[in-house]
Amino acid sequence: MAPVTRKRARWAAQHALALIEVWALVAEHAGLVGAWRLMLVCRAARAGVKEWLGTLPRFVLCGGRGILTGRRDVWGLDLATLR
Repeated sequence: MAPVTRKRARWAAQHALALIEVWALVAEHAGLVGAWRLMLVCRAARAGVKEWLGTLPRFVLCGGRGILTGRRDVWGLDLATLR
């Protein structure tokens, strides 16, 4: 087996960090706010975070009176798209 050089170790690290699944696991352990911060790291991190956020249930907000309708409003927030 060939010795591990810096170049080979750097190549392996770059390819491992490009895996979306790795970033999804990191996001899961970072929590909601930490996951949103991870989205600034790279494209693979952004894709992994969105994949993990898509598995979470929606936040449901209700209460108050709608300005236009006069009835109670109910909103569901999808965490992956923030819509």
